[in-house]
Amino acid sequence: MALVQLRRITEDPAWRYAVTQDPPFGPGGTLADCNGGDALEIWGSTWDDSEDWVEFRVMAGTTVIRSWRFSGF
Repeated sequence: MALVQLRRITEDPAWRYAVTQDPPFGPGGTLADCNGGDALEIWGSTWDDSEDWVEFRVMAGTTVIRSWRFSGF
C-alpha cells in the first residue's frame, strides 16, 4: 500500500471547518473531534493500490489523534 499526502490545512479556523464537512469534502466530524489538534491532513491511495481511498487525519504536530478513511475519492 502506498499513500500520498494530498493536503495539510493549518489555518485556524479553516482546518476545523473542513473537519465538519460531510464526505466527500471532509470526514463529517464534529468540532469536538478537533480538540487537541492543530491541523487536518488529507491522504490518499496511489495508482498502484488495488483500491481507491482517502483518509482525513486530525494532527497534533506529527501525531495522528483522530482519523477517518473512506473508499474512493
